[in-house]
Amino acid sequence: MVSHFHGDHVGGLLDHPRARIVAGGAGADHALSLRGLTATRHAILPALLPDDLRDRLDPVESFARADVAGLTAWDLLGDRSLLAVDLPGHMPGHLGLLFTSGGRQVLLVGDAAWTTRSYRDLKPPSRLARNVMHDWPTTLSTLAVLHALDAAHPDLLILPAHCPEGHAAWYAGA
Repeated sequence: MVSHFHGDHVGGLLDHPRARIVAGGAGADHALSLRGLTATRHAILPALLPDDLRDRLDPVESFARADVAGLTAWDLLGDRSLLAVDLPGHMPGHLGLLFTSGGRQVLLVGDAAWTTRSYRDLKPPSRLARNVMHDWPTTLSTLAVLHALDAAHPDLLILPAHCPEGHAAWYAGA
């Protein structure tokens, strides 16, 4: 599953030439529509995307919908054990992944929040980061949703993709 199509999140796709790719349809369409400098300005690196991406894509929108704490989600295995969660703002089709590990629910949020502090303290990235966000107001709204989710479910482990504190919590079994 691909959270979104920024270069740092798709770098391994070419290493798995027969794998199906689960992702947001809007994200795939967006990534495939950009070329050259425009793609680079949006952190899309077309050389990292498989030539047959469209053929291998299983858009989350083709899976059964599920509601998770007011968020739109899609049931990837048909048993609610692995849910792709809509986390809009950072990029079109941006997704998180909700599952249970070691008896604890875990929500991987990709770049919907860059650090644990972001969603816990409602501290958005610097204003300079607006340039890499597809939709700044929606990014802030999604951050607020993660903040509320964290407050309402202290047993839920929310893991941003680039957060050392989150990684430490995962490895510590917290």
